[in-house]
Amino acid sequence: MTYQTITEYNATGADGLFSYASSVVPIFTPMLLFSFWIIMALSIFFSQKRQSGVGNFAISSAVASYVTMGLAVVLTLIGGMITPAILFIVFAVTIATTLWLLLEKDSSY
Repeated sequence: MTYQTITEYNATGADGLFSYASSVVPIFTPMLLFSFWIIMALSIFFSQKRQSGVGNFAISSAVASYVTMGLAVVLTLIGGMITPAILFIVFAVTIATTLWLLLEKDSSY
């Protein structure tokens, strides 16, 4: 089985590049969203830790989940980029991190 090349895919621009990568490598979009979430969560956590001396990973992961959910919704505008199952998983992770934040015992915020 041979891969479809970018010239045979017949798409131009950045949206064509992303949809091509998503069609050739199906795990591309989930890994893109997961790496975006990790980078956001760790950036927020270490920024909190640097500014206040204490970092709260529940807050940073909840904020990163909301930003990743926004990115996932925007990526649904590109045809074939995100399946409804991936969007549901991102939504479930957003709800789970929000519940983790709200049910945390050390809620000094």
